[in-house]
Amino acid sequence: MTIISVYKFKNPESADQALEALWRRLCGGFERSAGAEIWITSFCDNAYLAGQICQSLGGEAK
Repeated sequence: MTIISVYKFKNPESADQALEALWRRLCGGFERSAGAEIWITSFCDNAYLAGQICQSLGGEAK
C-alpha cells in the first residue's frame, strides 16, 4: 500500500464526516489517521473522486 495523497481537516469531527462520505461512495483505499487526516492509498479505485470528496468537506491537500 502506498499513500498517494493526504488531506488535513480542521478537526477530528470533520475528518469523521469525510470518512463517512468516502465509505458511502467508494469501496475503500483510504484511512484515517489518529488525528484529523485522511490518507488516500493506491488501493482506492477512484483517487480523484476521493480527493474531490475530501476537498468539498473542508480537507486541504498536504
